Amino acid sequence: MLKKPWEILLVLIIAISVLVSIIMGWQRVALERANRQLELALEYSEVERLSRWAGMETGEVLRLFQEKGVTGVLFKEDNLADLATRQVWVKTGTELLAEREGIGNLSAEIKSDYTYI
Repeated sequence: MLKKPWEILLVLIIAISVLVSIIMGWQRVALERANRQLELALEYSEVERLSRWAGMETGEVLRLFQEKGVTGVLFKEDNLADLATRQVWVKTGTELLAEREGIGNLSAEIKSDYTYI
């Protein structure tokens, strides 16, 4: 059967590995059973939008959601696409120079290769 010492060593290593994996698997199952909790979060910008739509204060809407089981609020960074939906314009310096009317003395400070928000 097992005649060489290195074969005995390999079988021993495999047996120890199987034993350790069974122990770790058991610990994982116990951990998963202990952590049966659910987090429910809302995005803050959506809460703001909902509060405007409902004619309520944002804090009031947050309290209502908290009573219904919401446990967290997510804050997302604004990007240019988000800002554009809120009446923020992105124009190049060339576009601004083409619309010089009403700018006054600022037209001298506008660089055509810059982008302005």
